[in-house]
Amino acid sequence: MEPLPPPRLGRFALVVLSATILVSVMSASMTTVALPDLQEHFRVGDDTLTWVVTAYIITFATGTVVYGRLADIVGTKPMYVFGLSLFTVASLGVALAPSYWLLVAARAAQGFGGTAVPSLSLATIVKTTSERERGRAMGTTIMAVGVGFGLGPLMGGVLTELGSWRAPFFATAISAAALLPLALRAVPGVRGDSSQRFDAIGAGLLALTVTGAVLALNRLPRDLVDPVGLAGLGSTLVAGAAMVARIVRSPDPFLSPRVVRNVRFMRMAGVGYATQGLHFGTVVLIPLLLYRYHETSIIQVGLHLLPGALAIAVFGMAGGVLSHTVGNRPLIIAGTVTMVVGVGYFHLAGFDGPAWGVSLIYLVIASGYGMVNASVINAATGELDFDLAGLGVGVFNLVFFLGGATTVALSGSILRSREGASSAINPLVGGGATEFSDALIPVLVVACLGLLLGLGTPRSKDAEPNKEPVIAPPV
Repeated sequence: MEPLPPPRLGRFALVVLSATILVSVMSASMTTVALPDLQEHFRVGDDTLTWVVTAYIITFATGTVVYGRLADIVGTKPMYVFGLSLFTVASLGVALAPSYWLLVAARAAQGFGGTAVPSLSLATIVKTTSERERGRAMGTTIMAVGVGFGLGPLMGGVLTELGSWRAPFFATAISAAALLPLALRAVPGVRGDSSQRFDAIGAGLLALTVTGAVLALNRLPRDLVDPVGLAGLGSTLVAGAAMVARIVRSPDPFLSPRVVRNVRFMRMAGVGYATQGLHFGTVVLIPLLLYRYHETSIIQVGLHLLPGALAIAVFGMAGGVLSHTVGNRPLIIAGTVTMVVGVGYFHLAGFDGPAWGVSLIYLVIASGYGMVNASVINAATGELDFDLAGLGVGVFNLVFFLGGATTVALSGSILRSREGASSAINPLVGGGATEFSDALIPVLVVACLGLLLGLGTPRSKDAEPNKEPVIAPPV
């Protein structure tokens, strides 16, 4: 008896996947709003408070590749349901945490559960859609990201002001719990290849490498002799070297050479690194600017970011739909050019203009980001072999995520060191708030990197289609 083809992604399943992404993104953006209230409640200092974010970042970053690899072996749906369940329980644990360090532990669990949502949603789309359908499906998920990003600060501000810092986490737990039975029913399952081996040693080396990199990025830009940062840097160098050796020597390493040596795929991952670095670096600086120079409230900051967030949703959906008709390359180039122009003007014009001007510039940057996002994911996943799609999506998400972590760390360090400076580093910069213009320099550098890599995007007619073997769906 011949095996049946893999199940296809239905509309309701796509709605459920997009809804879980929406909740995940809203949760992340609501958390930043609740931090001041949380800090006051537990009476911790700024350095200690950073562990609320750092613990989440570390497990989120390492988990995305682990879930992807396991999905290729045991199937996408079991890992997706496990991750969403862990995210739900951990969110409730954060909301109920009686002490600060129990809260940090729950945040680590929340990050490891939450990373399954975007990673395995994309892997499910890749494994259950045709090339024609994939762009539209990717665009739908990017639309969910934009809506979640826009609503998160507003909802977080309202919930925190009406209740306390615990309210956003309760809301996340309730929303995720409501989606769990829908995911069990609607999300299609694709069997993995049980003949593949899970390389636990390689996974551990990757975890040490990424954890060290996150700690180094968070600590060393502020203090070059910070012991935690130096330990992280050492961990990254040693574990990273061991991981490379394992990729070369092991017959079935955790990071398959078919993924990391795929030049076209890694080029698209590089574009993702640059565009996420540009967008996230800008998004972190804008609220600080509005607080410092315009004395805006939390809710007002959310309103200033809302037009850009909606632009991500609109242009993300449009980019996904158009990627099949005009190809990924024109959209990636147009989007990166738009982002470079926006951040370049932001850097040169200075930051002391009216608040609505800041919103307008972010609207331009966000429009380019939405246009690029769906197209670059579509282009990257189109270069993956079907049996390693989960791992490939995990690697892409990891590189994408590290782009944001890099620019935020470097921009934050420059912002602190240049506070109160009378003139900008770049003599062409006009206006005031020069420390923010200086902080945008790393963002501008990665923007140009993204444009250079985007120019090398393969034309659609040159891209090789996914190799989709016929496999049996789960019973």
